[in-house]
Amino acid sequence: MGIELNGEWKVTYFPFGTGIRKVLEKSFVPEGWLSAQIPEDIHVTLRRAGLLRGHTYNKEPEEERWVEECDWIYYRAFMVPPDFGGNKTELICDGLDTFCDLYLNGVWIGGGENMHRRYVFSVKDELLPGKRNVLVIHFRSPIRAVEKMEQKGIFSITTSERILARKAQMNYSWDFCGRTVTTGIWKGITLVSKSEASLSCIQKKFTGRQKRRR
Repeated sequence: MGIELNGEWKVTYFPFGTGIRKVLEKSFVPEGWLSAQIPEDIHVTLRRAGLLRGHTYNKEPEEERWVEECDWIYYRAFMVPPDFGGNKTELICDGLDTFCDLYLNGVWIGGGENMHRRYVFSVKDELLPGKRNVLVIHFRSPIRAVEKMEQKGIFSITTSERILARKAQMNYSWDFCGRTVTTGIWKGITLVSKSEASLSCIQKKFTGRQKRRR
């Protein structure tokens, strides 16, 4: 049994490093937030809302730079049938771009640091069958998130920020495109309940940040 969590979400930005405790409160309402049609990156959302000019003649390279400097918070409320549940309940995220933390009903369920992989989170204990559920995904600025990472031995003819992020390299500009360092939910999200045994790779929960592999 599965429930797709695609379609309309709410999204807004916070300055990098701002806490989101208020967003995780049960009484919180995302009033005034933009509507995002997931899956899509934040630049698509902002262009549809008229907040970015998009691909236009004589566009200034720096005019969209503020987008990559912010944190972006996605909010989705959804209902789950009372009989939804089994031996395993998993949240499957096919594409999260890139540095993010996920919260279900105010509880941290895991994080991501690689836009190219699928993440599977066990949410059996956090999900509320038959009730309103809220999923919040906090994406940290892909530029600011790597600022304090160790750069010893790293060399780039452009900037080191692109080397430190497991992210589409063309975001930082390429010979066929300009710089658009985007973020967001770029592939679908599904909630799955399984009553029988299955083999899967679960994103482990941990109390602190995993040490980045070098």
